[in-house]
Amino acid sequence: DPILADLAAAKEAFSRCRSINQEESQPSVQLGVVALLEGKLDEADPYFAEAFAHNSKSIAASWYRGWIAFQQGDRERAQQHLDTAFKLASESGGLAGGSSSNEGDTAAGSAMTAIWQNQDPNSLLHRWRTLSNRSSDLDAEYKPLP
Repeated sequence: DPILADLAAAKEAFSRCRSINQEESQPSVQLGVVALLEGKLDEADPYFAEAFAHNSKSIAASWYRGWIAFQQGDRERAQQHLDTAFKLASESGGLAGGSSSNEGDTAAGSAMTAIWQNQDPNSLLHRWRTLSNRSSDLDAEYKPLP
């Protein structure tokens, strides 16, 4: 579908969604994802921060902010956001194969927790290493969990 490959159209659609319901966090998350796909990390982070401000249970917003911070070389901030994402996923049952809410407790599972379903928490570390393209220097810092 050509629409799926059109980031400008996606950005416009998510911007419209965001203007219709400014309390919903998912359009902000998706605008952040579009910015990441465009290679604009500095533009993406405020969208994820906005999403988290609207939904303090947003695993995706925390996880993406951690990924961005890591890409920018801020390991301390990255760790804080990733710890938050991990804690939220743990609390929601996402790490144990349960569902995790996108918007408070109203949505059934999200794509961010799908990688954890029926797997141990170390799958998050594997995913992080894969996405970071820095697996060699992460091995010592991000050891498997007991």
